[in-house]
Amino acid sequence: YMSSVHMYISRFFAAQAGIDELTAQATVYATENINNDRAASLTEMRKVMISDADAAGIIVLGGKQHKHIKPGVDEELELARQRGLPAFLIGSVGGRSSELAQEMLESGNCSINSLTLEQNKRLATSLDYRVLADEILLSLGFE
Repeated sequence: YMSSVHMYISRFFAAQAGIDELTAQATVYATENINNDRAASLTEMRKVMISDADAAGIIVLGGKQHKHIKPGVDEELELARQRGLPAFLIGSVGGRSSELAQEMLESGNCSINSLTLEQNKRLATSLDYRVLADEILLSLGFE
């Protein structure tokens, strides 16, 4: 499973020893610390993550809510949409993904993925993550 799990981490947050420790659990992609700038370093990490050739979609879970800065989840979603990756908003975990799911449901625009409005409602409210994962994987062509 280690080759299937891709983990992205910015060197802004982690020293090489911590990165080496994570390689026992996943394929780790450590992105550069950009001029000791947190926002720039996170943007770089997100760009690399979204450009992963093996990425079939993005699952948005949680995320911090900020009043004066763009939440990272929003940037990830925007990058995924630019690349044409389907996005799945898990709202029941709270955080920014919950707000985004609610906005999508209120607008009725579920064009971010191939699921129906009813299926996206389940993503927004269900706590049965196994069923949600199965539904997402099936929509992406994995059986």
